[in-house]
Amino acid sequence: MKKAALHIIKILISLTLFVVFCIFLIPFGGYCAEPEVSIVIPVYNVNKNLLKSCLDSVKNQTLKNIEIICVDDGSTDGSGLILDEYAKLDSRFKVYHQKNGGPSCARNRGIEMSSGEYIQFVDSDDHISVNMSQKLYNLAKQEDADIVKCGFHVPLSVGKVAPARTRFGPRFGMIGYGYVWDGLYRSRFLKENGLKFDELSSFAEDISFNMTCFPKAKKTVFCSDKLYYYKYNICSLTHTRNYKKALMSLAQNLNFVYNNWKNNGYFENDSAKLEFLKWFLSFGGWLKKDGALQLFMDAIGNELKQDSAIDLLPLWQRLSFRKMKANYLNKSA
Repeated sequence: MKKAALHIIKILISLTLFVVFCIFLIPFGGYCAEPEVSIVIPVYNVNKNLLKSCLDSVKNQTLKNIEIICVDDGSTDGSGLILDEYAKLDSRFKVYHQKNGGPSCARNRGIEMSSGEYIQFVDSDDHISVNMSQKLYNLAKQEDADIVKCGFHVPLSVGKVAPARTRFGPRFGMIGYGYVWDGLYRSRFLKENGLKFDELSSFAEDISFNMTCFPKAKKTVFCSDKLYYYKYNICSLTHTRNYKKALMSLAQNLNFVYNNWKNNGYFENDSAKLEFLKWFLSFGGWLKKDGALQLFMDAIGNELKQDSAIDLLPLWQRLSFRKMKANYLNKSA
């Protein structure tokens, strides 16, 4: 009887310890469970104060079961050392050092190394609301969404913030929505579909990534709360006046998305042709630069230059595209 009683007591103690373990350790990442969100941060020569502000905002998220993947893309200013310091103090930080390959290369490395259910991209000179990951993750789970997007703050002038975008269209109606840092992407969705950033592009690569993601997503939802704080970095490539480099990258973006849509058979759908041509025409300011028309027209296929495709456009855009096509053909002759 005593042996039986001792055996029962041992079982009860083991069960009690297991329950305590589950209650107190698992929610705080003390168990090898899959992280709910992998936060990917590409880092290259960032102002020390901005970088620390970014890392602190991520570290202090109300969602605790996260991993923070920092990809040091060949920094030469000590940014990598700051990342290593954070990793020593918080095991959720995972730091990868690599030769400089650009933001697309760094983000792809982050996707590859991630193990979370969802992936969140944060730029190293920005910061996020303390509850951003939690809010978006809860919404993603509630809606069973492949992509979740939210509003954001952008400094336009002292005391002002830009309004959040609130309109999402149908399958091919997301054209031009170019940010990746304002939401979550289901990890399985990205990896199973082989969705990656185009490493040949170094300008507005967010747009081409999103334009390959949105048509494949079964569900995309939007949270109107402004949860991301974007900082206007005058030194970033997006704000430079290196037009030649920018034009080459934009032409590469067009070609990257064109090939993706063609390979997926999207151009069998007239709405895809229409939205792609509208996107093409949205580069109006760039199209006026020397050599841009030739570069951009060469980046897309003949099925988008046929009269049957051009006729899908509204009248004023139809006339504009026909004029560009004529100029292109004259210069090509």
